[in-house]
Amino acid sequence: MLETEIRAIFSRNLKMYMEVHGLNNVELSRIVGVSESTVGKWLLQKSLPRMGVVEQLANYFKINKSDLLEDKGKMVSIPDDPNVFAPKLKKVPLLGTTAAGEPILSEEHFEGYVGTTANADFCLRVTGDSMTGIGIYDGDTVFVKSQNEAESGQVVVVRINGDAVTLKRFYRHAGSVILQSENPAYPPMIFNANNCDDFRILGRAIIKQSIIK
Repeated sequence: MLETEIRAIFSRNLKMYMEVHGLNNVELSRIVGVSESTVGKWLLQKSLPRMGVVEQLANYFKINKSDLLEDKGKMVSIPDDPNVFAPKLKKVPLLGTTAAGEPILSEEHFEGYVGTTANADFCLRVTGDSMTGIGIYDGDTVFVKSQNEAESGQVVVVRINGDAVTLKRFYRHAGSVILQSENPAYPPMIFNANNCDDFRILGRAIIKQSIIK
């Protein structure tokens, strides 16, 4: 594989883990002991870190070095079976838990890979019952497309004040952000500059997976 391809893969994977862990360039540079400009070069695909730094990053994110250096988004085929239609699956990392209820302190950590046909970047396990109105239940797995912006009405995963993570329907109104549950037992959550220091959209929920009990 060409170095340019490796730089592109590393940049894409690093961006995803930084977003999920709520890190910016400055914070990451302090964690691994490099300059902010060096982190910028990694993200812009201009350079690669030394393997010792890759190991530092992997240890911090609680993942394997290969999760940063290999393209985990490649499609893999289910073994051939003449009696079964075998769709192509994409393996995405399962990165912990999100609340479908009151926001919970984030405890994201790499738990393995989950196969999906969706164009998702990562997935989270749901805790709570605030989104049952659209069929998302406690224990479901929600697949998420990484993005830092959203349109009103989309279902998103958000991080609030650096720690709390929740899954809600997103709206903007009069300078505020409204997170709406899909369960009448939960009132809307309204955030603005007066009651929230840090509000980040981690991604848009695009599909969910349930376990039949």
